[in-house]
Amino acid sequence: MMMRLKSFLAAVACCVIGDLSHAEQLGGTHLLDVRLGSPKAHLPKRLQIGGYELSDGRYQDFQDWYSVRRPAVSFLFMTEINPDLAVVWGASTQERGEKYSIQPALQLGMLLQREITSGTFLSFGASVILAGDFLERSCTADYGPIAGIQQVNCRLAAGLLPTQDTLDYLLEEPGWYESRLTLRLEKRF
Repeated sequence: MMMRLKSFLAAVACCVIGDLSHAEQLGGTHLLDVRLGSPKAHLPKRLQIGGYELSDGRYQDFQDWYSVRRPAVSFLFMTEINPDLAVVWGASTQERGEKYSIQPALQLGMLLQREITSGTFLSFGASVILAGDFLERSCTADYGPIAGIQQVNCRLAAGLLPTQDTLDYLLEEPGWYESRLTLRLEKRF
């Protein structure tokens, strides 16, 4: 289904690009949103919860690893094609923490609105995020003379799983998971 959505949006973009020259006559391009943080900023916030005690008695707080060191900056624009159709587009920079990164992303979408009766509007929106993947990094852990130094999922280093199996649980989420379709019925009084 996601591939069909991407193909659909690509087809819409190709059809619309020819009409972009008329956009200035109809109102042009508008800045919709500027914000600090990427659409995936909720993921590291969830991973900040918890921690464990190291072999020397110090507490390792996950908040240290999953706090934002360099937040992303996101921009979102809308270009009007005609009174009922607009293209939404934008970009975000990379976000980093000590044990994660969120790649830069591009957003492409469209908004279609029709007045179906006097004061009643039906609108359809679709947007897809290209790139913008969330990637969690592993830790190097020293398990002493028994297991030695190994790569491990930082959050699971003190758990019961064998260290090599913890790497299977590193969080990786593609950016397109934040893509959306919306259908809205609005009555204006």
